Amino acid sequence: MPVIKQHYVPRELLRNFSCDAEKKRINMFYLTDNKEIENVDLYNQACEKYYYGEDQRLETAYSILEGNFA
Repeated sequence: MPVIKQHYVPRELLRNFSCDAEKKRINMFYLTDNKEIENVDLYNQACEKYYYGEDQRLETAYSILEGNFA
């Protein structure tokens, strides 16, 4: 099954900035809007649809590296 939502900032890295005990939520600040958003779901941040392409080769390679990093 293809991974549609591909993160350009690894979630394992974002977990270090989490605001909850479960490490699933973060606080964000938009520089362009000068706006703070608190307690947002980590899963939906720093990702794009098919960011690394639809063929999944690059996504697969990055997921292996992220797994080793985690």
